[in-house]
Amino acid sequence: MLLILLACIYITIICFAWGVFVYRLMAVTSKNAEAFPHFSILCLLGFAAISAIAGILSLFMPLGGWQAQLIVLLPSVIFLLRTHRKIIIEKIRIELILLRPPALILFFVCLVMLLVMSSWKIVHPDTLGYQAQSIQWIEKYKVIPGIVHLHPRFGYQGLWFTSCALFSLKFLGSNATTFLNTTILLWYILFIVFKINKSILQKENYLKEIFWILLLAISFWSYTQVRLTATSASPDFIANLFIWAIIYLLTDKKVSGKIKWLLISLLSLTAITIKLSALPVIIFFIIAAILFLKEKEIRLFMLLVVMAVITLLPFVARNVISSGYIVFPTTAVDIVNADWKYNTQLTNLENDYIKAYARTETDRSKEAIESSVNMKLSKWLPAWWANRSLADKTILIVFALTFFTSLLWFKKIISTDLNIKIALMIMLVGIIFWFINAPDPRFGFGFLIGFIAIVSNFLIPATRLKKLVLLFSLAAAVIAISVYSAYRFNHFFKGDQWLQPLGIEKINYKTIKCGEIKINQPPANFPFGNIPVPCTDDSCEHFILRGLKITDGFRAK
Repeated sequence: MLLILLACIYITIICFAWGVFVYRLMAVTSKNAEAFPHFSILCLLGFAAISAIAGILSLFMPLGGWQAQLIVLLPSVIFLLRTHRKIIIEKIRIELILLRPPALILFFVCLVMLLVMSSWKIVHPDTLGYQAQSIQWIEKYKVIPGIVHLHPRFGYQGLWFTSCALFSLKFLGSNATTFLNTTILLWYILFIVFKINKSILQKENYLKEIFWILLLAISFWSYTQVRLTATSASPDFIANLFIWAIIYLLTDKKVSGKIKWLLISLLSLTAITIKLSALPVIIFFIIAAILFLKEKEIRLFMLLVVMAVITLLPFVARNVISSGYIVFPTTAVDIVNADWKYNTQLTNLENDYIKAYARTETDRSKEAIESSVNMKLSKWLPAWWANRSLADKTILIVFALTFFTSLLWFKKIISTDLNIKIALMIMLVGIIFWFINAPDPRFGFGFLIGFIAIVSNFLIPATRLKKLVLLFSLAAAVIAISVYSAYRFNHFFKGDQWLQPLGIEKINYKTIKCGEIKINQPPANFPFGNIPVPCTDDSCEHFILRGLKITDGFRAK
């Protein structure tokens, strides 16, 4: 727990510094002198910049050493020491002083819960199956041509894993994979705590203020949100948080002018590189580009182009080098001709598996995948609904009710602020995209809850609320989180966790000879876990080395 806490502080300082730098650059370019946005938003901006930097670095060098760490650390230290540090520190100090005991208690119990969960051993199948291995490869090697031949999911090259590798602090001997997950969750919780604290400070409270507590509650209740993210290397909820941050910026009247669209554009691009399920948010970027061209803001338009190149280029490059496709596992844009290119039929099968599993949780056999993909809606929808948790069913039902309510108030929505209409439209596009491609709720929470939040904030009247109700709701949240933390302490906690996370349990493995190199292999029907790279679950019968070294890559026989 101590190591995770220190890592969170370290990552936060670096991301905050980069976030302030990015914001000041945007402010100068857009001739906007607004005050800094919320601390958590600045941290997300900084992470977006570091994610792009890590992606570029990973094309040329491994990210597990201290050299890569210095590349992102030194500029942040220099910037904090030389630029407005007194103003920044004073802003943070004032925010902390204003925190009232109820909000502080909420943050403390959330912090304890996150540290307890993230320090427990990792058992999530996706992390054991490929995520931890993907991070290991990035820590030890630059991007490997044709690595997809060792295992299909090694072809998944979202920039989330490069950022995890950069902040794994492997050079210190750490075996953790949840440092970055826990840190971003803390930013999220801190943001909500500050919003709740603001409600406590207000003389007049309104019903809408309760929604921050409800958002926190549903994030904890639904396993695939906070709890899954804290106990794995999954980027699903992280991508959703970026979508929520975009909605907040778009509908927040305190952030105005062209800088709003610059911020939204950067967060949109980053969300896509984290998880392709966030692809519809690219519409925000397109709208920003059209807006700047229409207003003849050529300098801002060129800044958007630069942002897109720096963010998307390493994402596309890693996909092409790893699998031979622009975005693996889709063959929709198939323009690359490389000797390491993965088989087209197998790539389509991997893409179909994502859809099939999201629908019916089918196995990986070709017959089961094809059967699920070709099912009619009336056939797979009952199975899909039956597989959903109570929390996820609740969110889906609330979304349906919110959607039909919005239809009843359609005229009012049409006459409202343009930004609200844009946000609602893109949320609906995202929901349709999610339902067609991979309707597992964890991929669509960003759009589903985003839609609910926008409509609720718009339609619910400013009904006054006694502060006692707000404090009672806050107390209920604190008690519920404390009870769950006590449960985790009792059933999922060992003494070793006080200092460092347990990480992934070691498993036995064998080493096989593949050409001129040795590759590690897990036992049959076992995931990779933390087996040292290079590794494969194949027997070298389907791939060969492209050269004499691992960095030369692999291709099919």
